[in-house]
Amino acid sequence: LQKGGRNGKVVVPHKPAESTLYKAVRHDGDLWMPEDADKLPEAQLETIRLWIMNGASLASVPEAGAGGGEDPEELRKRELRPITEE
Repeated sequence: LQKGGRNGKVVVPHKPAESTLYKAVRHDGDLWMPEDADKLPEAQLETIRLWIMNGASLASVPEAGAGGGEDPEELRKRELRPITEE
């Protein structure tokens, strides 16, 4: 993710609009993720956006299987809290 690919950086920390990953999951442009499938639910898109806005640290990735149907309002509240190492 941090190195990038043929089309540039996959994730630009703090800048979802410039991140290829975020554009792809929003189906914004030629590259779609998931390919040939419906766009992710808004709550999951918001989780990805907030992750990128907060620096796209792999340490902040939710546990696998944690779901993605979080309330967008709760995600926005979390966005305002500083990230701390545990």
